[in-house]
Amino acid sequence: MNKAKSVLGVLLIYGLLNLILWGGQELYYRDDTKEINRIEYFLELEEIEIKSLEKKIETQSFELDQRKVELDNFERQNFIDSYNSHVGAYNLLLATYKNNLDNYDYKLTQYNDKINKVNELIKKSGSRWYLIPIPMLSKSTKTKL
Repeated sequence: MNKAKSVLGVLLIYGLLNLILWGGQELYYRDDTKEINRIEYFLELEEIEIKSLEKKIETQSFELDQRKVELDNFERQNFIDSYNSHVGAYNLLLATYKNNLDNYDYKLTQYNDKINKVNELIKKSGSRWYLIPIPMLSKSTKTKL
């Protein structure tokens, strides 16, 4: 019974020390944890926007290819008036496409920079120290042979 109380007392002390150690670390890294959560929320929203922009770029690319074929046909058949009337719409779509592509590249770069930042914060503040009770043999303990 005495031994059980002793073991229970040691476990209780280690539990209390671990709770204090863990709580102190949580307080110390509180600002980093908030920043991690803020960045992860930003990344979730940004990922949705990037995927949407990616789909829009794919659609515009397909449409540009179709209009280019149409313009080439007008030019080959010498339909100059038809060619000239469609060039403006093609150029406008091309400008929009390039703008979306630039925006996509910018957002992707921002996204990757935030990923690097959150990974650094996680690496810095993500680990915690704990005390683990390891029994030590006392001099009065006899070992079996």
